[in-house]
Amino acid sequence: MRIVYGGPKAGTMGMTFVEALERVCDGGHLRIVAPYISPGRLRELMKRSARLSVVTDFVACFSVLSGAERSEMTELVCDHAAAFRHVTKVHAKVVFSQSRVLIGSANLTKNGFEVRDELGVLHHEATQLAEARVWFEDLWTRGEVFDAEYFRSWEGKVPAARVAEIPPFAPGIVSTRKPTKEQKSDPRNQKPVRSARSLEDVLRQSESPSWIRSYLGVVRWIYEQIGLDPDDRRLMLTAPKAGGINLTINNRWVLQHSKEFTHTRITLPMPKAVELARRYPQDGPYQFSPRGAELEPPGMVFVPGFDFLEDPKIASPYLKAIRTELRYGVQTPNRHHHRPDLLALALDVKALNQELRKLR
Repeated sequence: MRIVYGGPKAGTMGMTFVEALERVCDGGHLRIVAPYISPGRLRELMKRSARLSVVTDFVACFSVLSGAERSEMTELVCDHAAAFRHVTKVHAKVVFSQSRVLIGSANLTKNGFEVRDELGVLHHEATQLAEARVWFEDLWTRGEVFDAEYFRSWEGKVPAARVAEIPPFAPGIVSTRKPTKEQKSDPRNQKPVRSARSLEDVLRQSESPSWIRSYLGVVRWIYEQIGLDPDDRRLMLTAPKAGGINLTINNRWVLQHSKEFTHTRITLPMPKAVELARRYPQDGPYQFSPRGAELEPPGMVFVPGFDFLEDPKIASPYLKAIRTELRYGVQTPNRHHHRPDLLALALDVKALNQELRKLR
């Protein structure tokens, strides 16, 4: 086993990712798993391998490619469709052949191999290679297959490359440079809203302890089902002064409730929202305005209580709508309204019960 380094100083520390990748390429079958891959790097590997099998999340991959790179990647996939599989949310970075396996933090991009400080390991032991093959075959089997015609149509609906995030100001560091307009407007550089209700007020003004448990239980269910990190900046849990608790993704509501706390408002693909509106007439359905390459934006509809989580015909399309919303952007606007204290309670049942006992 060898430690592998990435970044500007990688060459002075030991084996680099570029050198390790050269050792992995033995001219045979090369298997790759990575969420971000540059088409240039992929073409190089194709030339050096008899066969290539690639597992990636194409939504994530295309979200960072420039226009020219995106076109190049599209042509590459369409010309070699059998060599690719799409797996949503795949995040591993692994490259292996018959002789070696490279596992590390670096994506198959210039930034991953040469710019950012990364770390990995190069294995050649038979046991590790065998385990990697079993793991890869499971991913490959679960992956979505594209033919060229469908892929061209599907790729056109994926949001364009996003602009790199502006880093927040480092606390405690004095700079003589004036902040840019973009930095001033970045939600991470804005102060929390002073008028925000206290956590105790939010809980006291809700319908009842049982309602709070059920409503925050939906929030927890969403995080668990989607596999989100609590710090994911696309989501925002808010408790507005007017009352209530809302959950948004990239500035679109995905969870609300009625003023009387009797119904829950959820986001669904529009056909399903229309169907439920007929079954549970309340207020709606409300359809969002389209954005990006969106063909039919989702809608919101009220359903009674929280039993909808037990109905696969509602819960499944609900998750589908949420996953679709996650594709748009990397940070929801007005993030400074987010209530991490409320989210912490939603994700920790024991802590939530302790807070509710204090209200008695």
